[in-house]
Amino acid sequence: MNRHTNEPEAPARIRPKRGWRLLRGCAWGCAGCLLLLVAFVGVVVGLLTKAPPAYRAVPNPIPPPAVVVGQGGLAGFDSPYLRHTGSSDGKGGAIFGASKVADLLGVMSTRRRAAWRVQFMTRAFAAGIRKLAVMDAPAPEQVAVRTYIRALPNPFPMAPAMAEVRVPRGRVIAFKHTDGTLGNAGTVWVAWALAGSGSATVEIDVLRPAVQLVSVDGLSRTIPVVDGRVRVDLEGDAKMAPPVLLVDREPRN
Repeated sequence: MNRHTNEPEAPARIRPKRGWRLLRGCAWGCAGCLLLLVAFVGVVVGLLTKAPPAYRAVPNPIPPPAVVVGQGGLAGFDSPYLRHTGSSDGKGGAIFGASKVADLLGVMSTRRRAAWRVQFMTRAFAAGIRKLAVMDAPAPEQVAVRTYIRALPNPFPMAPAMAEVRVPRGRVIAFKHTDGTLGNAGTVWVAWALAGSGSATVEIDVLRPAVQLVSVDGLSRTIPVVDGRVRVDLEGDAKMAPPVLLVDREPRN
């Protein structure tokens, strides 16, 4: 009560503390920055996913490859576009280096993957694929690929050779590469036991008195030739048997 006017005094206004005002201002500022960031990301995603209204016509397009079945005539490889390139993806590529392909029942274990590399390349080259890309290969698979390249720097021609080998035991898959057309041209054989059929034995006719037997782990040894023929025991596996390369070439000086 104002003692001079006998009127009640107006209540005093409570001013917010300075710290609360500062905190409220920061909250509004952060919310505004977040909205701007969301809008920016939305604009970028929209631009990246937007298809252009029209594409320019290529003045000199690459003609499609000729419709020619691969050299080996393998089933499933009759598309002419498969002759351009192939891919052999290994472990890696997913988050934290995991494989993009599930390891079903252990079929992609380290030892089996090394064997798979050699089988994959041999079948692909026999089908007429001219170029393969090997990606994310662990150390054992790198050894297998290097071993294959040393024995077959130019793997063409590569063809199935089941009709040219003898199989006294088990079941075998065999391919053959010839260095040239001459009668004494070097030859490289690639053979492995059929998966799930146990170990096997293969007999191959060769030209030299001694030949090299190379395994997927890079080990090589000379094996004797008896009456122009070698006998090779092949290790079996339930999922992916390891191939061997039999190199029948003149020794390098």
